Amino acid sequence: LKISPGLVRYRHGFSSRFSSFLYANSITLTPGTLTVGLDEEDVTVHVLEESNKDALADWKVERVLKKMEVKEK
Repeated sequence: LKISPGLVRYRHGFSSRFSSFLYANSITLTPGTLTVGLDEEDVTVHVLEESNKDALADWKVERVLKKMEVKEK
């Protein structure tokens, strides 16, 4: 197999913990990716192909979750 695995740190931009959790879980459900870390601002993802890191920046799931995001009190 021609793979180039690596870790990618991506700033998710969600303000609620629940939304960032849903985002991280959605990444893990995507073949070839696994969320290995999540904090207030960033998600760390293990990718099988380095080219997958560029897909995170323009991912439809992120846009949909941001539209649905409910601010925490």
